[in-house]
Amino acid sequence: MQPEHQKDPRAAALGQRGGQKRMAQLTTQERSALAKHAARARWHPLEAKARRERAEEIVYLIKQALKDGKQPTFVTESVFGKADE
Repeated sequence: MQPEHQKDPRAAALGQRGGQKRMAQLTTQERSALAKHAARARWHPLEAKARRERAEEIVYLIKQALKDGKQPTFVTESVFGKADE
């Protein structure tokens, strides 16, 4: 039988401090947006995956347009569905 995985308490404490430091630097609106995103990803994983893929596609298109030296044209929300809240 394999022994149970034990977390290193020093590493866990260090990670927790880093998270607390990051949260202290964010505004309340940014913290709220992160919490909403985390909750949505937890309870609606397929929807969160679709949003992430949609965002990655947009980033890719903008990078390609900038690489080609063109002004990126932005599409209306009807192409990608409803606007993010």
